[in-house]
Order: sequence, then structure tokens, then C-alpha cells
Amino acid sequence: MSLEENQLSGEIPECLSQLNNLTYLDLSSNNLSGSVPQNLGTNGKLEYLDLSRNRLTGNLPESLGSCQSLIKIHLENNRLNGSIPKGLLGLPKLECIHLSNNQLSGTLPPNIGNFSSLEKLSLHGNSLLIDLSSNNFSGKIPYHISLRPNLSALNLSRNQLSGDIPEFPGPPHQALSLVLAYLPLYELLSMNQACKSFRDAITNDLPIWLDIIAERRLSLRLNDESLIKIASKANGRLQNLALLNCVRITDAGLMRVVNENPHISKLYVPRCTSLTPEGVIRAVIALTEGSNCLTSVKISGIYNLNQQHLQVLESSLPKSQDRKPRFYHKYDYSSFRGLDEDTRPVDVEMCPKCQEVRLVFDCARKSCGDRCRGCLHCIPRCEGCGKCITDANDELGKTICMDCLCLDCWLSLPKCNHCNRPFCPRHADEESKLMSGSSGFSPKMNNAMQFFIRILIFLFLQHHFINGRISLSEREALVGIKSAITHDPNNCLSSWNSTTDDHCTWAGVICSSESAPNRHVISLDISSCFLTGTLSPDIGFLTNLQNLSLADNLLSGPLPSSSLCLLSNLRYPAPLFEPVQWALQYLDLSHNKFTGPLPVDVAETMQLRYLNLGFNNFSGEILPEIGKLQFLEELNLESNALSGPLPSELGYLWSLKSMSLEGNQLSGEIPESISQLNNLTDLDLSNNNLSGSVPRNLGTNGKLEYLDLSRNKLTGNLPE
Repeated sequence: MSLEENQLSGEIPECLSQLNNLTYLDLSSNNLSGSVPQNLGTNGKLEYLDLSRNRLTGNLPESLGSCQSLIKIHLENNRLNGSIPKGLLGLPKLECIHLSNNQLSGTLPPNIGNFSSLEKLSLHGNSLLIDLSSNNFSGKIPYHISLRPNLSALNLSRNQLSGDIPEFPGPPHQALSLVLAYLPLYELLSMNQACKSFRDAITNDLPIWLDIIAERRLSLRLNDESLIKIASKANGRLQNLALLNCVRITDAGLMRVVNENPHISKLYVPRCTSLTPEGVIRAVIALTEGSNCLTSVKISGIYNLNQQHLQVLESSLPKSQDRKPRFYHKYDYSSFRGLDEDTRPVDVEMCPKCQEVRLVFDCARKSCGDRCRGCLHCIPRCEGCGKCITDANDELGKTICMDCLCLDCWLSLPKCNHCNRPFCPRHADEESKLMSGSSGFSPKMNNAMQFFIRILIFLFLQHHFINGRISLSEREALVGIKSAITHDPNNCLSSWNSTTDDHCTWAGVICSSESAPNRHVISLDISSCFLTGTLSPDIGFLTNLQNLSLADNLLSGPLPSSSLCLLSNLRYPAPLFEPVQWALQYLDLSHNKFTGPLPVDVAETMQLRYLNLGFNNFSGEILPEIGKLQFLEELNLESNALSGPLPSELGYLWSLKSMSLEGNQLSGEIPESISQLNNLTDLDLSNNNLSGSVPRNLGTNGKLEYLDLSRNKLTGNLPE
């Protein structure tokens, strides 16, 4: 009997239990209510039962334990409660069971892993591929769950389970040792936390720890303590240490790692702004006076470098006669591979124009020669071709990220449909890395090899892991968002109902073009509706969302982490086959009643260009992770209850044009790094508790139009 996908209502009649020859019963996707018939399946012949996506309530009947022939059972997307019947777990032929998205509770039975032919068990809080609403299972995950070699998919997410994940028997596959050498540091550390067998395999594999390369995802998280712990795995044999943009590493942490690893040959610490030139010089001298293995140092972006520092560094390192021209558009200072291609012993030098110690570039325009050789502060350069840009030889073009392009490159690049500006090649490349989920594979690997490595890891983890990551359709996510709204006085969401098939027609919802192979929600604007309620975590499953505006409502409570980080941080095995999409570009949650700290996951929406969380009740500090938002053009956190110091990482928001933090309880000094925001036109830090002096270089970018530092505790002279 197959009656699925109709509009049937009422209770399931008990007389169905009397069909003694029934083997297949599908009543899914209807409006059936009431409980599951108590004697259903007692005929002993039922093999397939699907009552999913209805409104069934009550306990699961014990009679299901009598269905000795039952192979597959689907009861997800109902309102069933109570515990799992003991008899249900003893069915000898059961291969697939879905009990997700219900209100089931109690502990998981200890013999949950003792199935003879179970292949799929879904007790997670959501349907396997559809829903993510919670069940209420509690207690520990039974140990026997790890003893089933034929268990291919297990999901226990969104419950209240506690305790440890059971250890899976047997060592990892031998091929894992071949894969580990090609994994970036971030993924090694993630795998190291997975289970004991992986942790032992990674810890005992010394060669993978001889090169420590911290890029992107680790740069704002790595501190002295964690660096020392990671470096200790090399047992004093560390060869290459590259810390890119690791702003929390200090002189003390670097020196301890150097003292414990005297054979370092490459020391790359660009933009590690907590390091001092004196601290780096002490580390270099310690390495050269010890084993004398050091051949290269990269220190661009460290503050207060001068000619004396440069002379000490150059005299401590071996001389190199290979001085190839360095062109700006070909120099990748954001990756270890790009830095390693520069063969200079020291990456910085004295700029012939301003006599400051900085990165100096040659001009790609052959007619210029050495005349246009200099740092970026002296000679603006095209991001596309590396040529100098002056009024005499080129008209200036601007990219989305406000970088400079010569007119030829500006005309040749594809433009944004909204602002008619192109991505510069450098940031377009960075965007492609983000969209592809790149996390810094070894430069020895091509794309095919990276794919092969990820497939291998996926196969390992499929055997060794419990997968807690489920997808939710965009339509179901929107319904989940509406369910968290308790009052809609203007009926703004009246069109959001389960009977309307096309969610792209709902009010405030904009989807991608109808000509696209798969339409996705790209914009959600339900502002100025005076909505009351909370923000549902289901917002995190609109993974193609580019614009989100919930401004001018009465929404309250803390922000769920998934509402800002549209795809969570690196987890396994999801990144092996899902592209990482930080698609959100516009986020406006202003004029609501949101509370709690600013979620750290906001930093993972790396393509964000507009962020307005003003006029709420957010508290806590502005976290340093905000420095990841390097495409952000407007930041508004005014009129909240934020406290603590301003992080120096605000200086990494290179595209920022407007920053408003007024009306909070911020304290400490204004970081000098804000002076580096070359595109900043509006700065409002008024009505806080800021102290110290006004940064001496504030406004030197020549673009600042509005400056408000009033109602603070600033002292000292006004800067020249």
C-alpha cells in the first residue's frame, strides 16, 4: 500500500494491523495524526514501513519489535515521544532506521550496536537529509556502537548526549602515513583530536612535524602556549617555521621555540605584529650562532624596523647573489609557497624613495627601470600587472576591495553586477581559495593529488567517525526561521507556509536566477516588521545567502553561531566533499534586542562587506578574530554594551571605509594599527572610556572625512 504525498488526515486506522499479507506500507508526507497503531506489524511479514513527515504523536508501539521481517523503517518528521522500544532493536533483518526530528527521549539502549544487518541508524535530532530539529536523547553513547564493522552511517547530532565518543577498534589504515605528510597544519591538528588511534598515529609520525606552517585558519588563533606545544612534537628537529599573520605570537614564545629547535633553516614571521625587531634579531642570532642552519628570514609587516635592524639581519645571514626582480602582482605574501619563492635572505630592504625598511618592488613597466623602484607607500602599483600608476602614464581604476588597477587591467577583468567594479586578481585568487575550501596543502601537490588525498581521508574517517553533520533544505530552513518568531503583527511572514511549494515567492525571499541549474536563496530581507522572537539556528543552512537584513525588529536572545558562520569551521568528513562557501556579504541585525557576546564565528564569513549590529544589547569584548574580515567596508557596532580594549587586529580591515563603535563601554588606548586603514573615511569612537593619546599617524591616508573621538578620556597632544 502506497499512499504517500497526499493530503490525508485523521488517525491511522487500527484495522491496518489486520492485513496479514502486508509487506510494504508507505503513508509518508501526509497530515496524519494520532499514534502509531499498537498492533502494526504483528503479521510478521511487514518489510518496509514509512510513516514519515506526518503529525503522529505518542510512544512507539512495542509491537514493532514483533516485525521479524522488517528491513527499513522511516518515522522521521513526526512528534513521537517516549523512548525507543527494546523490541525494536532486536529485529534480525533491520538495515535502515530513521527516527529523526521527533521528541524521543531517554538513554540510548546499551545494545544499540548489536544489529545483525543494520546499515543506517539515524537517531539524530533531524532527518538524515531534510531536518535539523532536536530530539532529547541523553546519557552516553553505548560502547557497542563502535563494534559494528558494517555500520556505514550513524548520526546522533542535536541531542543531549554526553561523555566520550567510543574508541573504534583497530589502527588506521597503513596508507594514512602516506597522506599525513601532505596535510596542512590545521587539518593535522583537527585529526589529532578525533580519536585515540588517529592521535597516536599523528603524534608518533615525526617527519610531519619538521615543518610548522601556520596560515589562514590558525593565524589569529595561535598563541605562544599552543605554538610551543606544537613545536615540541618535532623533538628539537624543527626545520622550517612559518607563522603568517600570527598576531598573538610574542618574542618570548618565538625565542623558546628557537632555543628548543636550533636547526631551523627558514624563519618566516611576516605580519606577526606582536613581535618586535629586537625579538626577531635575538632569535636569528641564536640560530646562526648555534647550528648556523638559518638561510632565510621573512619579517615584512613587523612594526618599527629600521636600518640598524636590517644591517644586523643581513650580516647574520649568508649572502645571496641571486637578486631577481620582485614584481608586486606576482608576489604572494599570504602563503608559505609565495614567500618561499623569494630567494632573498631577508625579504625587506631600504626603500630608495623614503629610506624606510619595507618590501620594495620593481616596476613591471620596462621603460621605467629603477626609476620606479620603491615600496607601495611611495609607488602605487596595479594589482593586475604590477606596473606603477601615476597621473603621467595611467588612469586609475578601483576594484571592489578598493585596490588600484591600471585602466587596461580594469577593463579586462569581469565586473560585479551590483557596483560594476572588478575583483583585483590577488583577492579574486584568495576568494577562489576560500570558495574551494583550500586550507594550505603542500605546494608539492597539484589539484588532482589534493582531491585524491581528501578522498583517502574520507574513506578513513567513514570507518572511524560518527558523522554529526546534516543538510537541511532551504525551504525547511525558512520554515524553521518562522517557527522561532512568536509574534508577527504585520503578517510579514504570512506567505511562509508549508503548503506553498515555491519558497522563492515568499515575502522577503530572493532566489538566484531561474535559468540557474539549482535555484538558491541569495537574499533574505524581513526588516521593519516588528517581529518578536529569536533567530533560529536554521538560518545557517541558507548556505548561498549573500544578503541578510533583520533590522528594525524586536528579536532577542543570543545569536546562534551558525547564523553568522554559514558553514562551520573545519570538521570531518564534511570538508572532503563540500565546498566551503563564505557567501554572506551584507549582514544587518541592527535595532533589535539581541544579547550575549559577539559570536566568534562572524569572522568565518570572510567575504562580508557590510556588518551592522548596532543598537542591540551585545556585551563582552570585540574579539581579535574580527581582523579576518579583510573585505569589510562598513562596521557598525554602536550603542551596545561592548567593553574591553580595541583589538589591534582592526588594523587588518584593509578595505574598511566606515567604522562606528560609539556608545559602548570600550576602554584602553586606540591602537596605532587603525592608522593603517588606507581607505577609512568615517571613524566614530565617541562616548566610550578610551584613554591614552590620539594615534600620531591617524588620518595620514588622506581620505578621512569624519572623525569623532568625543566623550572619552583621551590625553596628550593633538597629533600633527
